[in-house]
Amino acid sequence: MVYLTNSRDDSHAWKLPFRTWKAILRMYSLKTPNPFLYFAMTETSQENPQKTWLKRLQERWKLKNIWQVIMVLVVFACTGMTVLYIKKPILALLGVDMSTGGFYITVLYLVLVLPLYQLFLLFYGFIFGQFSFFWEKEKQFFRRITGQKPLERKR
Repeated sequence: MVYLTNSRDDSHAWKLPFRTWKAILRMYSLKTPNPFLYFAMTETSQENPQKTWLKRLQERWKLKNIWQVIMVLVVFACTGMTVLYIKKPILALLGVDMSTGGFYITVLYLVLVLPLYQLFLLFYGFIFGQFSFFWEKEKQFFRRITGQKPLERKR
């Protein structure tokens, strides 16, 4: 795979595959009003047509349109940022020193933050109108944790 870099020193350069640079240049040459959506919804190349990553997510998650996929991704982003924001205050409230690290802090973090993450996921899912999608994902998550078999899908 060919990479283009932004500096001569490869140790500090950000790298994108040539195919991505080609798509970015094509996107800006067409002067589209919304470059992100053009990049996300177009094929990667005319020679090798394949589904875009948003289309693949839409099929995998069984969503109706691309906007739902984008909203789901926004919910994941907001949830992750919220959990990162509240992690330090929660651990500070419990008197845990973050500078030492170790197994104890990792287990404590997982025990405290994992349930909060699930709650924030439902909260943001409700705000962005994707509650039913995230409620189904929560049910799948808890079935896996408890060891229950997945429900049979009606066809």
